[in-house]
Order: sequence, then C-alpha cells, then structure tokens
Amino acid sequence: TRGQSLKEAQLARLRHDAEQESKVARNQAIRIAGMRSQWESNVAHSFDNKLISAIKKAAAEERAIGRAVHLGVRRQHLQELVAADHKLWESELNARGLAISRR
Repeated sequence: TRGQSLKEAQLARLRHDAEQESKVARNQAIRIAGMRSQWESNVAHSFDNKLISAIKKAAAEERAIGRAVHLGVRRQHLQELVAADHKLWESELNARGLAISRR
C-alpha cells in the first residue's frame, strides 16, 4: 500500500543518510588518526634530533676536555724537564765555577 511504501522510502532514505554520515565520520577519524600519527612521528623525529645533537655536543666537550688534560700533562712534563735541565745546568756551572775558583 501507499502508506507502507512511503514509510519504507523514508526508512531507506534515513538508512542511506546514516550510512553517508558514518562514511564521513569514518573518513574524518582516519584523517585525524593520520594527522596524529604524523604529529607523533614529527615529535619523535625532533626528539631524536635533539638527543643526537646533545650526544654529539657532549662527545665534543669530552674530546676537548681530553685534549686540555693531555696538553696540561704535556705542559707539566715540559716544565719538569726545563726545571731539571735548569738544575743540571746550574750544577754544571757551579762545578765549573768551583773548579775555576780552585785554580
């Protein structure tokens, strides 16, 4: 009958609208999930870059400290050599001076 087919048409239309809204909502959810995933990826990538940069900086500082310590040790060693050489030279001069004064 006519009333029944009108109700069936309305139900079909409502079902169709609901399916369309469901598709739109699903597509939005997929797009939002993709955006979130991209954002998380960007954040992780940024964090990784900052971490790598910090590690490189720390390694460079460590190398600089190592070089400074090495140079400090070399400087101290050279100072000790100069002092020892100076004492040796002094003792030689004294020995010669004494030898000269004994003549």
